[in-house]
Amino acid sequence: MALYFSAPKYNGNYKQGMAQFGWRRPNKRVHAACDLYAPFKSDVVAVDDGIIVESGEFYENTQAIAIRHEGIGIIRYGEILEIPKEFLKIGAKVKSGDVIGKVGQVIKVSPMMHFELFDGSGSGILTDRVNKIEYYNEGVLKNANYQRRADLMNPTKFLDRLSSEGIK
Repeated sequence: MALYFSAPKYNGNYKQGMAQFGWRRPNKRVHAACDLYAPFKSDVVAVDDGIIVESGEFYENTQAIAIRHEGIGIIRYGEILEIPKEFLKIGAKVKSGDVIGKVGQVIKVSPMMHFELFDGSGSGILTDRVNKIEYYNEGVLKNANYQRRADLMNPTKFLDRLSSEGIK
């Protein structure tokens, strides 16, 4: 099965500044994703076949959808809009390349899709604002304040692969 780049109209660099994984925000919370800048309301597509494990509200009137992709892990596609009704149900199946939403925009930031990656070995909700978590995956600061589940991964290498091999 072919993989898809999740924001086909992507127009920026997810390895620099605020867009990069691990960027330390002024509020001390560390950025838990790579941001893919793209035109407002352009398509967000599923990287591969998968099953919905979370779906709903995210930040500042945007939504997120988390999909377990076999052999990849869980990808949370965040800060998006207009998730189709059939993908709001936990357990729903998606196909590689399905349009799962539209690029959103939070206040004071350019339109983008927030791309998080988890290895899938954890359990429970992906955002954890309460517990002190020690992370264990390569490229993830061990005691940083990501406010995410412990199986968080740095998605940069995976995005590099999608950028070079994925269908856009």
